[in-house]
Formats: sequence, C-alpha cells, structure tokens
Amino acid sequence: MGKRKINNTIFIAAALICFSLGTQVSFAQTPSIKTIIDKADILIGEPVQYKVTATFPTGLYKVNWFTPADSLAHFEIVEKGKIDTTAEGNTTILQQTITLTSFDSGRWNTPGFVISFDPLKDGTALNIITDSIAVNVGYAAADTSNQLRDIKP
Repeated sequence: MGKRKINNTIFIAAALICFSLGTQVSFAQTPSIKTIIDKADILIGEPVQYKVTATFPTGLYKVNWFTPADSLAHFEIVEKGKIDTTAEGNTTILQQTITLTSFDSGRWNTPGFVISFDPLKDGTALNIITDSIAVNVGYAAADTSNQLRDIKP
C-alpha cells in the first residue's frame, strides 16, 4: 500500500509539472497588450499619460503598431512618445506613451487602437485592440468659503 501512495504522488507531481510547463509554453506564444493611464481624474487641459505595452515572442511576429490621429473624440494628443523596444530572453516588449488632454468636461473613454501581429511563418494575423479607459474631466473645485473678495486691493 505504501508503494501505491508513492506512485500516485509521483504521478500527480509529474502531471503538475507538465501542466505548468505546457501553460508557460502556450502563454509565451501568444502576444499580449497592456494599457494603463497615470490618473483617471483630470482637470480640463491637464495632461494624462496613456501607456501601451505589447509583449510577444521574439522572432515570431511582425508588429504593425497603431498611428493615432492628432485629435481623438473628446481628447487631444499633446505628445506621441517614441516606440521603445526591449528584449528579455525570448520575449520582445514594445512600449509607447502618449500624452493626452481634454477640454470637454465629462466622463470620456480613451479610444481603442488596433495592433496587428503578423506571423513570420504560417499562421493567421492576430489583431488586438487596446483597452478603452475612462477618464473623468472636470473643473477645479469652487471656493465654498462664501467670502467676498475685491478684484483689486
């Protein structure tokens, strides 16, 4: 009975190792995109940093990065940063920061941009859309102290 328990334990451990290696290999083959902003609440005209990061296996894809227009619905592009490329092992990371602002008060969503991953060998192109992130655009808080102030002293 002791041998059977050890064999089951070895089988379970081997299955877990194979499963974890299999998920790592399949995960490493799939490109992914992460989109973040530095703040969700801004004042009218205040800049917000919109950062897009794409991660994919090195040497497997040709990436067609998006090119945003100068103005978007409810947003203006202040600055388009360069696309930075880094490599970590067998993974390539592309990253771009775009500075946006808005002059329309309200709750607006950043647009989704399409990044296309074309396989260098056989396969179908993979189009991934960046996340649309909500940004609250408002005015500065009003002075509620109810004190009257002269225009000139």
